[in-house]
Amino acid sequence: MVVGKLPYEEYIHDQYQFFANVVANAARPEVADETTVNYPMLTQLMVKCWAQDPTTRPSLLEITSTLSHHNYKKCLIFQII
Repeated sequence: MVVGKLPYEEYIHDQYQFFANVVANAARPEVADETTVNYPMLTQLMVKCWAQDPTTRPSLLEITSTLSHHNYKKCLIFQII
């Protein structure tokens, strides 16, 4: 959403590969270099949200606090929603 691409678009026509790589092996989308450079805190937050263990993922309060504190309202993700 941040870079305007569908996540896992390489699996759009292959559900088996999607399941094998994403569900079974916990593969995550690559974070674009421009996202890491321009939005380092957002990148860290995304990676935390992708944690395999749900108990280590950030709470909704932590997510909203991070987004509010770092004023990501100008980020593309908010323009889509």
